[in-house]
Amino acid sequence: MKLKDFDFQRSNLELNGSNLESLAFSVVQKYKKEKNTIAICLPTLYEAQQFLSFLLDYLDEDDISSFLYDEVLRIDALGTSREMMYERLHALNILYNKKPGIVVFNSISLIRPIISQNYFASINKSFRLNDKFSRQDFLEFAYRAGYTKVQKVEHPGEFAIRSMIIDFFSPGEKSPTRIELDGNIIDDIRIFNPSTEISEKEIDYAYIGPASDLLFEYSKKEEIISHLKKELTNYKEYDPLYIKISSNINDIENSLLSVPYRLFKYYGDFHSIAQFPIKVYSYHKEECLAFIENKFLEEKEYFGELINGKIALQNEGVFLDYKTEFINLTEISENDSPILTSVPYVFTSIIDLVQTLRTIINDGYKIVLCQEKNRCSNLISYLEDGNIRYSFYPNISSVTIFYEEISGGFLFKEKNIIFLGSKEIYGLTHRNSRFLSRFKEAKIIHSYDDLVPGDYVVHEMHGIGRFEGVVTRNNLEYLSVVYKDNDKLLIPLVQFKLIKKYAGREGYAPTLDKLGGSTWLRRKSQIRSRLVFLTDQLLEISSKRKSEKGIAFPSFPEFEELFASAFPYELTSSQKKAWEEIKTDMEKEQPMDRLLSGDVGFGKTEIALRAAYKAILDSKQVILLCPTTVLCRQHYEVATQRFKGFGVHIACFSRFVPLSIQKQNIEKIKEGKINLIIGTHRLLSDEIKFKDIGLLIVDEEQRFGVAQKEKFKKIGGNIDVLTLTATPIPRTLQMSMLGVRDLSNLDEPPLNRLPIKTYVTAYNNGLIKEAISLELGRNGQVYYLHNRVNSLYSKANEVQKLFPKAKIGVAHGKMTPSEMSDVMNAFYDGEIDILVCTTIIETGLDVPNVNTMIVEDADHFGLSQLYQIKGRVGRSDRLAYAYFFYNPQKEINEDAKKRLKALKEFTELGSGYNIAKQDLNLRGAGDILGAEQAGFMDTVGFDSYQALLDEVIAQKKFMENGKKESSNGKDFILSFSIDSHVPESYADESSRITIYRELANILTDEELYRFAQKLKDVYGPYPLEVLNLLNKRKIEIMLSNYYVKDFKEDLGFYILTLNKDTINDHKILANLESQLSEKKDIIRASFQQGCLVLKIIKTKNYLDDLLFIITVVDELIQSK
Repeated sequence: MKLKDFDFQRSNLELNGSNLESLAFSVVQKYKKEKNTIAICLPTLYEAQQFLSFLLDYLDEDDISSFLYDEVLRIDALGTSREMMYERLHALNILYNKKPGIVVFNSISLIRPIISQNYFASINKSFRLNDKFSRQDFLEFAYRAGYTKVQKVEHPGEFAIRSMIIDFFSPGEKSPTRIELDGNIIDDIRIFNPSTEISEKEIDYAYIGPASDLLFEYSKKEEIISHLKKELTNYKEYDPLYIKISSNINDIENSLLSVPYRLFKYYGDFHSIAQFPIKVYSYHKEECLAFIENKFLEEKEYFGELINGKIALQNEGVFLDYKTEFINLTEISENDSPILTSVPYVFTSIIDLVQTLRTIINDGYKIVLCQEKNRCSNLISYLEDGNIRYSFYPNISSVTIFYEEISGGFLFKEKNIIFLGSKEIYGLTHRNSRFLSRFKEAKIIHSYDDLVPGDYVVHEMHGIGRFEGVVTRNNLEYLSVVYKDNDKLLIPLVQFKLIKKYAGREGYAPTLDKLGGSTWLRRKSQIRSRLVFLTDQLLEISSKRKSEKGIAFPSFPEFEELFASAFPYELTSSQKKAWEEIKTDMEKEQPMDRLLSGDVGFGKTEIALRAAYKAILDSKQVILLCPTTVLCRQHYEVATQRFKGFGVHIACFSRFVPLSIQKQNIEKIKEGKINLIIGTHRLLSDEIKFKDIGLLIVDEEQRFGVAQKEKFKKIGGNIDVLTLTATPIPRTLQMSMLGVRDLSNLDEPPLNRLPIKTYVTAYNNGLIKEAISLELGRNGQVYYLHNRVNSLYSKANEVQKLFPKAKIGVAHGKMTPSEMSDVMNAFYDGEIDILVCTTIIETGLDVPNVNTMIVEDADHFGLSQLYQIKGRVGRSDRLAYAYFFYNPQKEINEDAKKRLKALKEFTELGSGYNIAKQDLNLRGAGDILGAEQAGFMDTVGFDSYQALLDEVIAQKKFMENGKKESSNGKDFILSFSIDSHVPESYADESSRITIYRELANILTDEELYRFAQKLKDVYGPYPLEVLNLLNKRKIEIMLSNYYVKDFKEDLGFYILTLNKDTINDHKILANLESQLSEKKDIIRASFQQGCLVLKIIKTKNYLDDLLFIITVVDELIQSK
């Protein structure tokens, strides 16, 4: 149910432009009644986003579409946001096909060129089962519709063809589609998951639409090429424009039909949406027209400069030529009194809700409480406890519950009804953001192990080399790896598991090992001995902690549930899991020592406060220790709001709290009158005496010094300790550390966060000015990251000259703590408009009003740094921008190019979290294990280090408990032969490498079965060579079982030796002889030192023979 289903009993369908809330309401009422297309134009992108958020309170996503463009001209000239483009295609589909829906425009979108209605119709196609359709038909259509051919389909606008399998991702669909052909007939249509590549659902019908909103008509291809070639005659071959035009001609010749936005005038005649025969209603019409006029003049000036500088063609631009009288806008009246106004009451928390509701009812209003059905039980409990009578919609009473969330409350004046959402019910400080999430762009992460020529690799026996590519020898494929002195090693592709991609700290280039040398084995041995020492220490700490007695906090289900119910959001599944782990720890006698890991905004604070409340319910004091005064203040504000109405007394200690208040609080702490104490390292001073501490929460422990960490231990004693960190910890390391330090990971981003618009471009002073002006124009703040302290102040002066009226601040790591604290607090309070700073802002700080980030020399940063820096913006209901600049005069290395490209492709918080995971993992490992271990990781690579650590810990655990393993710990690999491989006709080179790599990592029959099904799904039915390859792996998996002592392969035979006591029973032996009787001619059996030895003679069916024999042996022993 949505608010559109609520009967407002209103017959007036005139649009009301008194405010955005009233406009959204009146548009929805009109749409509900008329069920046709309604087009609304707003002056700016920000207002359009706000309006969309209001519409989403009333309507489903399917009823709304947007036709929006970014307003930063210089960025728009570089290329627009893909999510916005997909949304525009969706809007064109609504408009051109006259479907019912509300389409929202910002003013400059009215003068942007669009694809014609006729051409749009020609590149929409649907497929059904048994339709006649060939690969060539699809190829021609896909190119005309603007699709890009790739090896693996990951996001909208891409297609791939593998034998009889066609994958494509239409921007109009939520998931990509797979078509399987039988000759020229469609045999099957499936939806598949782009991250796993596995089909999820069979369907009878599929649709493919255009992949770009600006395509030239294929029939005009030669005419366009001719036109562009004429332009070439004006330039020399080395001119940048000559190179650019040649590149565009090459794209056209390769059937890439997407039109570069700024060159559209060279690709044919385009028209704008303003010339489409539809009534466009305008909110603040004069503002819309003035905005268009200003942007048009700005474009002329900008491209005029580029043309004069000979870096743009004469007719380049992003807007169509226009005259304001051609833009036919229907003005919406702004003079009517508002239909909706803000709620004239103050809400502080759900604890005080009942009292506020009584006041509203006494004032003569009716109330509608808007909450999702699954969140209503807590609300109903409060109403019933407060004796407030209520009904459920459609029954209207003084208090009515309506099953739908809204982003913010309002007063419907005509009927004296007040609608309240979570913002009011829970006393939140700002409304929730909502945005169209149909096309949230989330690029899939390639496996970290994906190898590209030039990557460093680590061989188990030979050490670090450099991968050069795949080579073929005697019809078999090998990985070519080069070592020191240019020595080369060829590794059969089927033995992919012998090598791992090297992973060390970003920017660290390892030294190549000498092939056949001893340095690699020596390094491994040295690290192993140090790891033995480390694990001894860790296990000793773990053992000691398990033997100590701490506080076993009792359970207070009623009060804990009450506190949980006052939280307005549903916990993510990882938050729920983390809370259960922490709660279980706290209720045990052993002291808790748990690390809670998760990015900023993933919900660590809420979990920490629940832990604090649990301790406070047991009359214990809780310390929350922060590394900086600003974080301290931030936690204090959040905690004060969250604990409102729960009788929790909170004190804050930092240099910004007056000394007189601090002295009073010191006394109260001593007397036990303060429950939660939040502060910086000031809390570690000897003058503060605690009465009864039960829990210590440490935020960003790695940012405290060694001496301060020693103080933690003294304070801690046997109390519970919860450490919060924004650095994700590698899952593999988590496994190694289990029993040493418990760890909970929050790896799900919060819902409904607006995506951050990310742009990567050469340094451009005009763009910087435009981007900052846009942010300051909406009363926002800006981070300007210039990571060189010696020129930071001169950069701040430059920025000041660009914006004389703006308040500029400077922050860097060489400031004293008090200086840094003053600046950050001023910025937090909005007293600074632009903060020119170093990477000091990388972690921790949450300032919702900062929504533009400028980063200079972005190519100098690691991916994790860039990602965490980017995460400082986009923390409110506003659209956020991150601009990453590089110096065009300097050569950028390949790694930096990859980082910047990856960063540009990730606009969402969740996908960004994934992209940085590997880089963050390495940093996280260093944080946990210390500098020495981080250095070891660099010298052997993360995977080899991890393998050594696992080996050492497994050995220690075996020595402790002597547990028998189900595996024999050996890894037998069958020989590489031409009858067992992935043919070139089945998969391309990159896919073949992936198949071998994934196959090498399979350890069970079940995994192998799933893998075989995936191969059929993704690549089509597999040939005999691939079946043999799968059977080989099946044999290798069985050979790793505990009952196999040894396995040898010779030119003419195999020798399989079983462990003692596995087959020593006469009955089992007789059974084995009986079941293997059909192979008796090729088997020679004997007992050697109590072990059964089978010599198996190779025949032309050697693989089938071996599979049959080992399967019989396995089934017999397993049944025993």
